[in-house]
Amino acid sequence: RDPSNIGKLGAGAISGAVAQTCTYPLDVLRRRFQINTMSGMGYQYSSIFDAVRRITAQEGLKGLYKGISPNLLKVAPSMAASWLSFEMTRDFILGLNPDIAEVDHF
Repeated sequence: RDPSNIGKLGAGAISGAVAQTCTYPLDVLRRRFQINTMSGMGYQYSSIFDAVRRITAQEGLKGLYKGISPNLLKVAPSMAASWLSFEMTRDFILGLNPDIAEVDHF
């Protein structure tokens, strides 16, 4: 059974939020290292492991998720719209040639 458009929006939003939550600590590290390269500014870390150790020691695990709320407010709707547009386009193309839908893909 094919989910409704609301279901597809929900699936896109949830998948985007989960993916962003899993990868967000890497984004925090990337931003801090970008600031680190500016002379005399930002944080001073010697390695990725040093950065993780110091962030968690000084700020706790929450430090790796600083700023995630506004990011999720951006990512969830974006991924929901992207997922829905992909699914609607796929359904439209498959509707043009129903034989394609019957092809077994691995």
